[in-house]
Amino acid sequence: MQPQALGSAVEELRQQEETHARELLLEVIGSGIAFHNSDLSPEEREIVERHFRGGTIRALFSTSTLAWA
Repeated sequence: MQPQALGSAVEELRQQEETHARELLLEVIGSGIAFHNSDLSPEEREIVERHFRGGTIRALFSTSTLAWA
């Protein structure tokens, strides 16, 4: 895992509007874990998807919302 990349993901999330989903993501994303569901804002989804594709997020738990991405 790349600590600098994880820090980037955390910082990007901190810049987003405060939501319950954002707060939960901030609790886990530093460990390379995230989730993807309908509670995420479009901006939160984009951050999660991009960091998962880039390998920063190594475990992603998702509902069928990821299939639409």
